[in-house]
Amino acid sequence: MKTIKLIALLLALAVAGTASAQQKKGPGIKMGGKARFAKQCIPDLSDAQKDTIKAIHLDTKRQVLPLKNELDEQRAHMKTLSTAANVDIAQIDAQIDKMSATQAEIMKLKAREKQQVRSQLTDDQRIVFDTMKPQMKQPFKMKGGAPGPNGGRF
Repeated sequence: MKTIKLIALLLALAVAGTASAQQKKGPGIKMGGKARFAKQCIPDLSDAQKDTIKAIHLDTKRQVLPLKNELDEQRAHMKTLSTAANVDIAQIDAQIDKMSATQAEIMKLKAREKQQVRSQLTDDQRIVFDTMKPQMKQPFKMKGGAPGPNGGRF
């Protein structure tokens, strides 16, 4: 009888733990993106500013998405090149150059986005925006992930 009660208790704890873990989400996941997060953190945004910032973020996402997809393909090709039976370092170097160019384009788009958002803000709002920590400006970007056997390094 004690065994059955113990098993029931452990099962109840496991179910409760799973349910609470599934309910925990970051603050921005429910809110719908970086634009809404910025609206909450920057004081006294007008409706026009909110709409403009949302449009800026959306436009940047439209431009960045194909580049991120391309970068993912380039990373996959890099893995193929680096794990081949006969590795050609010249091809690896060329692939690194392609990946760097794609990453640079993404960074340029994001820098333009930041400056476009800044241009919509008043001086007081700009100070708040500029002093936000980088992870607060981009709260939904996944950092790291599960590291590989070498701690995430190749």
